[in-house]
Amino acid sequence: MAGQYSSAQRIRAARSCARVTTCLLAVATVLVMASCSNEAPASTLDFDGDALAEADARYPVDYGYSRVSQLIEGTGDNRWQREVSVGTATAACMRAAGYDYPDVRWTREQIVTDWIQPRHVALTSESAASQGYGPPPTFSPPPTTDTVDLAGEALAQYKDRELDCVVQAFDGAFADYDRYEATREQVEAKVTEFESAFVAANPVQELMSAWAECMHDRGYDYSTPEEARAAAWQLAEAADAREIAVADAACREHTDYDDTWWSLYSSAEARFLLDNETLIVDLYESGRAASASTPDS
Repeated sequence: MAGQYSSAQRIRAARSCARVTTCLLAVATVLVMASCSNEAPASTLDFDGDALAEADARYPVDYGYSRVSQLIEGTGDNRWQREVSVGTATAACMRAAGYDYPDVRWTREQIVTDWIQPRHVALTSESAASQGYGPPPTFSPPPTTDTVDLAGEALAQYKDRELDCVVQAFDGAFADYDRYEATREQVEAKVTEFESAFVAANPVQELMSAWAECMHDRGYDYSTPEEARAAAWQLAEAADAREIAVADAACREHTDYDDTWWSLYSSAEARFLLDNETLIVDLYESGRAASASTPDS
């Protein structure tokens, strides 16, 4: 029965079975690709802030967070409600086939706290000196998982059944899952183009170059603060990681990086959101309606 599902359905189902940091990975990939490329994608960017007042009034957002991401992903509470709906239905389907399967694989705290991450994290000299970058996002594994003591054909049958059950659960959680999925793919393609165009735009490139030059003078060769933070998180010695953070904070203050970056990004994203409002809000409403219909356990 698993063969009847499209590749898009299988991918989305797989994401629900093994949640990954797709948003953070996508942003990191865009930053690396754009910093190495001299050719910006064709896209209209507005850095004048003309769309900010309207976007702030209709789609308010906290400093550092993406309006579009919050509309695409919903709130953490919406995520939890959807997890309850999909997880419970998947477990019932698997148990009907004779498998022992947990109802929900994540805790509410993991869903609400871990899923919604900021697009940009500011850094001050005071915080860098006291705690460096702080701990990286944990994205902890689910506290309850099923133990499958199967192999070979039996394991393949189990996985096929799990896929069938997850896809059926998604179909039950959404009024029109195919429409939601098709709309999401369109929005994600537009967001990827926007993010690439933003990072490659001259004002952003100039800001990153000024920051990178300051870091080079301090003995570090990183293209972006995100790259510096990622490198620091890989270091075993906390003191070494803190030194990178201290240099980063000093260079951000020297170049007015955080406030300038946020001004550029919030202005450009506000225009992008309003230009694509119908499509993005359609995605938000289809996802929210499904989540709102499930119990807020």
